[in-house]
Amino acid sequence: MNCNKTLVFYFPYREVGGVSVLFLRLATILSKSFKVILMDFDNGYMARNLPDNVKFVPFDQPELLPVNSVLILQSIPLWRIHKVSSFPRDIDVFFWNLHPDNLFPGLVSNHPSKTLFKFIAPLVNSFSFLRKRKIKNMLKVLLHKQSIAFMDLENKNKTYRYFNVPLDTYPLLPIMTGYENKTVINFAPIDDIKCLWLGRLEGFKVPILLHTIDRLDGLSRKISLTIVGDGVSTSKIKEHASLCKHLNCNFVGTVPFDGLDSLIASHHIVFSMGTSALEGAKNKIPTFCLDYSYQEIQGLYKYKYLFDVKGFNVGEEITSEHLEDVSSLDVEIEKLVNDFSAVSKNSYEYWKQHHSPNVITDKFLAHLRESSCTLHELIVLGYSDEDFFTKLITKLHHPIENESGFISR
Repeated sequence: MNCNKTLVFYFPYREVGGVSVLFLRLATILSKSFKVILMDFDNGYMARNLPDNVKFVPFDQPELLPVNSVLILQSIPLWRIHKVSSFPRDIDVFFWNLHPDNLFPGLVSNHPSKTLFKFIAPLVNSFSFLRKRKIKNMLKVLLHKQSIAFMDLENKNKTYRYFNVPLDTYPLLPIMTGYENKTVINFAPIDDIKCLWLGRLEGFKVPILLHTIDRLDGLSRKISLTIVGDGVSTSKIKEHASLCKHLNCNFVGTVPFDGLDSLIASHHIVFSMGTSALEGAKNKIPTFCLDYSYQEIQGLYKYKYLFDVKGFNVGEEITSEHLEDVSSLDVEIEKLVNDFSAVSKNSYEYWKQHHSPNVITDKFLAHLRESSCTLHELIVLGYSDEDFFTKLITKLHHPIENESGFISR
């Protein structure tokens, strides 16, 4: 990629989300050295928080983009991008796998919320072979052109399981947080251990949060849990928390980013996944990096510190390998209380070495310099066209643009 190109970050999303925040942070930093554009809804999260020196283009007007640009977006089948054929002919493209299921090849989700669909989904997905072949072929082109990166080992491994395409030699591009707040002061727990959950209250995050509430409630120590975030499952989680016999849960909703560091620093332990887990470590708070599940967790989940994860994973799908026979959470918390400064330091050093802005910005630019794929190449190869069965599903179930602005099909 020519370093003089305009960087275009594409993620139309109305509410706050991990990708929006990541792209905003990168845009803010890179705008000091590059021309940068954000593409979003007119009232999307990135548009509402547009940084200085960064231009805005509505996501449904790609024809307004300058020709000498590189489009940066999370990995996705091309036909889900609104007006994909209207982008400038020779715009470069760089995909970043920011969720293990970004390139999921099935016609319908493997984790439907309604019971009836759980039985129908495997049958429908048996007709996904054409869709899978098309996404797999596009993936091969992106790999050959060095125009795709994976945020962690979980993303890489799951993509491999979907398509059986060798990925071992491709380096990871971890996600990052903002800069650290050096005015934050941490303090070790004395009597009441103040725990913090950061993250949306919906989807695959709900089972591990409910499980964590139960596990903390079962400990003999005096513990409180502040829950930061909103979502469609807020009422369900509040009802569950009301049944606690010992744990005091405090729901505070969404907290503005300018107040997040001080809130995190006023707690002793963070339970979270994704970027939210990194926020805890950045603020020198011992952080348990949680994994995700699409169903209720059966058994005892084994909690691990962020600095103990492998392959930069900030969330894995929970399997039997993530469970333990006897709870170790009380032992880990006891160790933390007795050696708070050491665990705090280990958390911070892991963040600084692997997920701080200076480290990731350099890696990101290195990836872009090696990338050589254009959007036009992918369109000419037919990867923006749906396969027969996807078209059939589209006719039966009219596609919609979900809250992310990507076409749901």
